[in-house]
Amino acid sequence: MSIHPGLQIEALRKWLERSIESAHRAACYSLPLLALWIIPFAVERDEACLRAGRRSLTLAAAFLIAISLLYAIRSMSSVTGTAALVLDWVAFGIHSALALAYAGVSFWLAYREWHGRAASAIWIDRSYFWAEERFSR
Repeated sequence: MSIHPGLQIEALRKWLERSIESAHRAACYSLPLLALWIIPFAVERDEACLRAGRRSLTLAAAFLIAISLLYAIRSMSSVTGTAALVLDWVAFGIHSALALAYAGVSFWLAYREWHGRAASAIWIDRSYFWAEERFSR
């Protein structure tokens, strides 16, 4: 005997609301875990949690797009020898900087959400709504 998926989601929503304070859930959704943004879109009704999910999705997408572009450009280069080694080190440095920026911004947003002082990350919110407007047709 199986339970209807809608009932499972409703039970998860009630459990989350009873067990974890809204600001703390929003902070958890802001962490740099690449796929944690799925939970707020599937379960949450609280605006702070949905905002944290949107920001997490936007940051994860921007990070993955930037890394993909970096390695697409790297794979298209035709240098060999020492120049290829230097290019690999430069790509590694850029990748590391992007990863640190992604983690830093995510932890900063999570810290602000945890303390109930949601950060005004206007550029993240605007980019999410811009993408939603362009691709939801």
